[in-house]
Formats: sequence, structure tokens, C-alpha cells
Amino acid sequence: MNGKYLAIAEVNINGAIAESSVKIIEIEKASTGDTTNSVVYKYSADTNKIITDIKYQEKGQLVCIYNDSIHIIENDEEKTLIEFNNSTQFSDIDLRLHVVRAEEVSSGLFSSKTNVVLTNISTKTETNYEVGSLIKKLVCYEQITAINLGTEVHFINLNGWLEKRYISAHEIKDVVIGTSIAGIVYRDRIKIITF
Repeated sequence: MNGKYLAIAEVNINGAIAESSVKIIEIEKASTGDTTNSVVYKYSADTNKIITDIKYQEKGQLVCIYNDSIHIIENDEEKTLIEFNNSTQFSDIDLRLHVVRAEEVSSGLFSSKTNVVLTNISTKTETNYEVGSLIKKLVCYEQITAINLGTEVHFINLNGWLEKRYISAHEIKDVVIGTSIAGIVYRDRIKIITF
């Protein structure tokens, strides 16, 4: 929701084929009871594409993440921003004017590394941050991406620069990010750090 419009993602998995769609509703028309004209845009994705998240960005773009790609809806037009490939491990759209994906890169017979790719949704420019191993999870909030490696977390900004590295003696279960603060979640406790 961006104040004027409300976006609703729908997934229909009742039949043998999954169907996803996005509706954009004008709040003012819907609040007056005009259910017929309140839907100002509707997009139906290709069959078997499952929508997993949507988010409005600052400039009114609606970013939609599917199981195989990231799309942008802007000015009643839908465009594909990124197509995932077999090496894509994780992706997220919760950054300000950026999306992020993690791609596995084989670096030898028994070793792999990960490229974390930040893409600006306006300019389509990409910035890479390389991690020397496979990652456990990506968590994003506004301008920071947390890369959970298991016993280590890297916090990077929108330019792909390392803001903070946190190393733990124990396995990190999850990471929660806020404005200039993060919670490192363990099995039995949470540690708060600032960056």
C-alpha cells in the first residue's frame, strides 16, 4: 500500500495449474463503495508462476517477486526485471529502490562461493558482493542486507560495501534487522548489535 493505491497478490492453487495475479485498487474509490471501478489495474501471470511477495517502492513502482523472477509494475505496465537461473539461491525485495539475489558460483570441485547481487530497479545497474562460501539466508531492510553464513553475518549497504561483520562461536538461527540495529537470533537467546 502506498497511500493512494492498495496492491493485492492472489495465488490460486485449487486446480492442477497454479495461477497468480496482482490487483491494484484505488483506495478512495473503494472506500466510497465503488467496487466496480475501484480496481484500476489487474495483471495475471503466466501459468505455474507463483507470486511470493510484493512491495511498493518510493517512486510508486510495485515490485513483485515470483518463484522464478522479479517483476515491476509501473504506470500500468508490467516488466520483467530479473529472471532467476539454476544458481539463484535466495532473493529479496525489501530494500529501498533495490532488489537482491544470491547466486552460487562454483569455485572448485568441493567448494563454492556466493555472489550477492544488488540491482537498482530504476537504473538496472548491478553491484556484486562476493562471499567465500554458501549462505544460509538473506534478510533485508531498507538499506541493509544481512547475509547469514551460519556462524558469521555480513551486513552490506546498497553500494555493496561491508558495513559490519559479526562472528559468533555458535550457530546463528536467524537475523532480524531494524534501523541501525540488528538482532542475532540463537536457539536460546537474542543478541542485539548496532551498525
